[in-house]
Amino acid sequence: MKLFGPTVAIVLVSLSFLGCSNKKNPNKDSQIASKRRNSPPQNNDQRDNAPQEIAFRPDGTLSIVSIDGTKLVSIEYERAETPETRSKGLMYRNSMGELQGMLFIHKDAAPRYMYMKNTYISLDILFLDNEKRIIKIYHNTQTRSEELLPSVDNARYALEVNAGFCERHGVHEGDLLEF
Repeated sequence: MKLFGPTVAIVLVSLSFLGCSNKKNPNKDSQIASKRRNSPPQNNDQRDNAPQEIAFRPDGTLSIVSIDGTKLVSIEYERAETPETRSKGLMYRNSMGELQGMLFIHKDAAPRYMYMKNTYISLDILFLDNEKRIIKIYHNTQTRSEELLPSVDNARYALEVNAGFCERHGVHEGDLLEF
């Protein structure tokens, strides 16, 4: 019975020679440490393989109004209303302006699910019913997660904005969108 082929034997012999040197270079460790301190940090984030930044293309402006009728904030939105644009959403984008968002529009209200696969920026995700009332908010979502985030109740719309947006602008479940 043959345990190693000739290629494996050569690799093993080569590896054993690499580990046999007992000579220690006293400056080598300090040189390596110096290189690590002076080099930019290595980023193994999947964002490195992302395509060039995808430009935001506003389709309109919407306002978020509190339950008592006070206008909280207005933003530009990019519309996602086809199956293709809804499935891609904000995937592969590296940034989005503070007063920008993506509005997902469905023909009817039904249980909806969102996830963060291939989404490089953390988001607040808001689900809305037929009356454009916010029925569920997910704050500070985990980037690149495939965890399903359900609407809980039937939703016809969803709005994605930068993480922390709802807290910064006082947006709560029960508030309304006007567009």
